[in-house]
Formats: sequence, structure tokens, C-alpha cells
Amino acid sequence: MTLDLGETINLFIEGKSVRTRQTYLSLSKNLDQYITLRNLALDDMKPIHVKEFISQQGAMNTKATFKRFLSALFRFIGKEDLVEYMKTSLKEVKTEEKFAVDLTLTEILTLIDTTDKIEFKFAWSLGAFDGLRHGEILGLYFGEIDSDERKIILRKREGKNTILRE
Repeated sequence: MTLDLGETINLFIEGKSVRTRQTYLSLSKNLDQYITLRNLALDDMKPIHVKEFISQQGAMNTKATFKRFLSALFRFIGKEDLVEYMKTSLKEVKTEEKFAVDLTLTEILTLIDTTDKIEFKFAWSLGAFDGLRHGEILGLYFGEIDSDERKIILRKREGKNTILRE
């Protein structure tokens, strides 16, 4: 199975802050150009490609940003070998040790698939793909979920009912 970079990035950035999404989308454009020029797929990347890609980036802080982005992305898609390579062989730039999503995409989908109750499947998917915190998920009322419009209205529970996010 060949991973499509655009689809993978969209899943990867789900639930992130607006600023993080913008940063990751910007960084992914450089990665897309690189793998397109080399006629590669994301899951075909080898250590030599990672080293070449990072070395082509400008200043050291830019390289560090790309390395953190790549390490988090590769961890997300389950390519731990490349994360380990970056950690051990590209020591001049630190990799991302802790990322908001500690599970790979495969692990998230397995977790959802193996959960028996539909409401728990829904809760897992809200947390994993929409970035809702557990308190937000547990505080949802049925009337706040509009499946036709594909919207969930989060309301502040203390005091006035204010829409926080849609």
C-alpha cells in the first residue's frame, strides 16, 4: 500500500492548533516537492532520502524544524526505523521525542475497530481525529451533535452557554 502524502498529512494535522496545522502544511509542501522530484512515495523513503532532504534545508534551526516534523510524521505512520535513524545518525538536530499523538495511525484505527460499543468508537475517533479533549467528549450531550451537518457544538458548562468550537 502506498501512502498518499496529502491524505496522510490531513490525518496527521487533524485536531492540531491552527498555527501547528499551518506550519505542518507549509513543511509538507517541501516534502511533497522532494518526493515528487525523486518519484518516491512517503512510505518508500529510506534513511538516505531523509538525510538528503534535511541537508537541503537552509539554516540549522530550519533543519531542526524539518527533523522534528519528519520524526513526528514518521512516528504517526509507523516508520519507527526512520525516527530511530534520525535520532542516532543526525544527532546535530534533535528529533521530536514527545508528540501530541503517541499512537500511530494503524494503532488508532485498531483501537477504534476493536472497541465494542459504538459510543466508545465515536469517542475514540473524536479524540484522535478531531482533537477533542476527554473532558469535552464526556461533556457532550446528544443534542449538540448534528450528524447531518457534521458539526459538534461544544458549550462552556460554567455559567453562560457559549459556543467554544464547531
